[in-house]
Amino acid sequence: MALRGWEMLRRLGLADHRYACGLVGCAAEALFGLGRWDEAVQISEPVADQPVSFANRILQGNLAELEGARGQLEAALARLDQVREQRWQLGPQHARELGRLRAEMRLWLGRPQRPRPM
Repeated sequence: MALRGWEMLRRLGLADHRYACGLVGCAAEALFGLGRWDEAVQISEPVADQPVSFANRILQGNLAELEGARGQLEAALARLDQVREQRWQLGPQHARELGRLRAEMRLWLGRPQRPRPM
């Protein structure tokens, strides 16, 4: 369903709109969860090389998770750092998820970050 919606928005010239990126993100997340990683990468490719934007920030997190799962840890961490550098006000669920992914990549790379005082 998400892919059909994204296709329609793409045909209308709205592929870069935040709702279009959200639909691709939902589809990529679902495919990743089903273990269909190659398909998740394939549908995410149009956004993968775009600069991080407010519209695609969540999809960029999904792409980082895919990269990490595929062993591309440095690429995943770099992508997450690009999202973090933008300093957008993310909702708590997105901020938590991006923070979790970033911590996970740093752990896998052997570079854990010291916790911040509360």
